[in-house]
Amino acid sequence: MQSCYPTPSSAQAVLSQTDYEKLLARCQTLPPHQGDYAVQSFLSNVILTVLDYQLHNTIVNKAHERFVRAHGDYIHDIHQLAAFLDRYPNDKQGNTDAAVTLWGYKHWTRLEQLRGLVAQFISIGVVDAD
Repeated sequence: MQSCYPTPSSAQAVLSQTDYEKLLARCQTLPPHQGDYAVQSFLSNVILTVLDYQLHNTIVNKAHERFVRAHGDYIHDIHQLAAFLDRYPNDKQGNTDAAVTLWGYKHWTRLEQLRGLVAQFISIGVVDAD
């Protein structure tokens, strides 16, 4: 089985050989991964990127479920998400309105971050998980 850990040569740019070996030894004591927590939808991953930090899991999960339930039938790709975002002004009120519509919470700063992430991904050609 191939190791998922970096090789010493790739880690040496940041860690000394001794520190790398200590880190590797500690990592190998972690319990095995159980379950598959990966989200397979590219759009879900984009949305979760802006939602899933410093928010309770309950809010993140409800917001994501709302997005899928309310918009999953017509927002299928990043361009459709961008078109949705373009319908709202990029200001506090517009972002609040878009956030409430998109995921049911008034997290307007997260919506602002979503706009930036979507624009950046499109500008560099990242339009799907591949």
